[in-house]
Amino acid sequence: MIVESKRRRTLALKEELLSCKYELCIERIRYYTQACKKHDKEPEVIKRALALAHTLKHMSIFIRNGELLVGNETSKNLGEKINLDLLRYQNNFNKKSTFKKFERRKLQPFYINEEEIEELLEIAPFWDGKALIADRINTRLVNEGLIASEGTISSLAPNISIHIGTTEGHVSAGYAKLLKLGYRGIVKEAEVYQSKLNKSHPDYKEKYEFYEAVKIYYQAAIAFSKRFALLAMEESKISVSESRKQELQHTSKMMDN
Repeated sequence: MIVESKRRRTLALKEELLSCKYELCIERIRYYTQACKKHDKEPEVIKRALALAHTLKHMSIFIRNGELLVGNETSKNLGEKINLDLLRYQNNFNKKSTFKKFERRKLQPFYINEEEIEELLEIAPFWDGKALIADRINTRLVNEGLIASEGTISSLAPNISIHIGTTEGHVSAGYAKLLKLGYRGIVKEAEVYQSKLNKSHPDYKEKYEFYEAVKIYYQAAIAFSKRFALLAMEESKISVSESRKQELQHTSKMMDN
């Protein structure tokens, strides 16, 4: 009976997602851009940490009906975020017709409303020459002789330094350490490492900024979790189902720890 109940819940959530249209969400690039403009003079690693913190603080969050594992990546039920800060800036992002073409695709069309298109057209030019992968990482690797310059055959070969840092990196996190220390434990660990740095060492500034960014990232993650804790508690108060009320209260407690 319990297994059947879980199966119905999973199927209902799956059906809800599959019945939604694909949409583009501009919230991440909106808030990321705001923060990068505000903290433009900060070291790159600090600036990007502050940008993520600003995004997690302001982005829309929601809990789907019947959901136990909460957390959303975009403001849409079935959406894709726009990562102009990571990938190469394309001039066609200056054209409204580009987004209309997304809607007309036969396979997985993406929808975006007119108001968001206009906002995106204003945001996009800021990222010209600032993309992490194409502009910053590739340029540095070429300058240091680690990869061939663009336009050569060898430049097309997969490069682990790029993929781990920008692609596979987000699915190969140190979960054992995370479960052992928790977010707060990692913040404390970064503080300890900072305190042990030698100020006279040539790499002091770079290392100190790295640990500072780690602290910003994980403090932002803690605050993001608490947003869901509050939302779950608010929804539990208006739930007409006693079982769902208890689930939401449990979720709130877990997200607040």
